[in-house]
Amino acid sequence: LAGGVVLALACLTGLALLAWRTGRALLHPLVAVRASMVRIAEGDLASPLPAARRDELGGMIEALGAMQQRLRALVAQVRGAAESIQVASSEVAQGNADLSTRTEHTASQLQQTAASMTQLAQTVEQAAQSSHQASDLARSAAE
Repeated sequence: LAGGVVLALACLTGLALLAWRTGRALLHPLVAVRASMVRIAEGDLASPLPAARRDELGGMIEALGAMQQRLRALVAQVRGAAESIQVASSEVAQGNADLSTRTEHTASQLQQTAASMTQLAQTVEQAAQSSHQASDLARSAAE
């Protein structure tokens, strides 16, 4: 009986050790994959992924790597689009500034033209009055 108990304890100890090593072998890579997923979720798209494997976990790592590459490409594309928008915005702002300058210049010229027209109208009015006075004087002198 004592030999059977010792054998049973040895078997249980062996099974416990095997279960611990198996659990550790499964959990360690999962923890590494989870850490990689967290880094990607935080925006770190350059960190290396855990080593490739030839099992289901390896398939997950491969898919995670593909996602990381696609996200990198997407970020690069968005960055390029943002730079294009910035360039276009700068060009629009410069065009608006140029248009504003031309508009101000045209408004100034219109004010000068309006002032000249007013002065011309006053001169014509004075000339008309002088002409009437000269005509009245000429009539008076003729009488």
